[in-house]
Amino acid sequence: LTDYINSVQPTYTNEYTGMFKGYNLIFITAEGFDGYVIDRGLTPELYKMRQNGFKFMNFYTPLWYGSTLGGEYANMTGLMPKSSGYLSMEKVGEQGNALPFCLGNELKNEGYQVFAYHNNEYDYYDRDISRPFLGYDDYMGIGNGLEYESDDYGNYIWPQSDLFMEQNTFSLFSDKEPFHVYYMTVSGHLEYDFNGNAMCDRNYSKVKDLPYSEKTKAYIACQLEFEYMLEALNRDLRDKGIADKTLIVICGDHVPYNDMEIVDELAGGQLDYFDRYRNSLIIYSSSMEKPVKVDKACSSIDILPTVLNLMGIEYDSRMLAGRDILSDEDALVIMHDGSFVTDNYRYNANTGDISHNGNYEVSSTELATKRALVANRFRMADAICELDYYRYIEELLKEK
Repeated sequence: LTDYINSVQPTYTNEYTGMFKGYNLIFITAEGFDGYVIDRGLTPELYKMRQNGFKFMNFYTPLWYGSTLGGEYANMTGLMPKSSGYLSMEKVGEQGNALPFCLGNELKNEGYQVFAYHNNEYDYYDRDISRPFLGYDDYMGIGNGLEYESDDYGNYIWPQSDLFMEQNTFSLFSDKEPFHVYYMTVSGHLEYDFNGNAMCDRNYSKVKDLPYSEKTKAYIACQLEFEYMLEALNRDLRDKGIADKTLIVICGDHVPYNDMEIVDELAGGQLDYFDRYRNSLIIYSSSMEKPVKVDKACSSIDILPTVLNLMGIEYDSRMLAGRDILSDEDALVIMHDGSFVTDNYRYNANTGDISHNGNYEVSSTELATKRALVANRFRMADAICELDYYRYIEELLKEK
């Protein structure tokens, strides 16, 4: 593994390096979020943030193993989760893996106050065990300190409200600059219907007249609760006078994979294999004077190195499977099944089909090289988790 990593070409600093150095950082993994739901009229806050921040035109959220937990792992570690055996995030907690490049650890070392919140049971997926190794010693969910919302009869509602979580956590960190906060939301959780999903029911009046199926209207309704969370968050940041010194990063954990007809309907037609996993990555600060359009193909494992670079934090880019999107490295989106996307073509590992952009023709040699690269990235990510490789490197560095 060390020999392989030594052979990897690193990415380098670029014009965006340190653009948000010293900023507060709020990172949100949004449950079941799909960018096709963003609408100027229905979700003005999401629309504003996507349009006025970094505009990633070709971002993908692959369906990583373990759904929510796999998506979280990719977003937070810059690595693909394991395809079999333990879910990687749980493995991290069980083994006590060193994860020095994760934002919680990196920013804690920079003197930041670091917090994590989740509006579901705090120990679901053993998050209470893994969060400290990601850098979040101050982690709260329902059951270990986070308030939960109940109905008029005192009953716990499901799913919980993202807005309610923001209202009950903002005061816990907003006076502790510089701060880094990680949110894992839950309002966007399935089932998408008006017969038991509390968030769908709550926002029914906002969607009842939309020209969509009942299931799609229900999906929009529960995502509106996330929209309202962002409205409150941005308003609170402005009122506190720290909005222009705060960077917000938003990405879904996965698309609504059990209800892909929702994605097709929101997109306006049946999508192909790759476009169903297109999504919106939002990197936004109100301090940005103009948006930055990014056409490069990218995915969830690229978020961590991109944000590290934007925050001006030095790291060894060879150690991550993802790459800084804003670097000059060639685009490569790796899907969960070994399919991949470049800026010139898309390769479907299940069918062997290749779709080209324009007149580009990929040679058999280039295709074989890229397939080998993808396979090696998977092996690297698996081995880093399984072997607790970063700890091995830390021990080596201590000996020098």
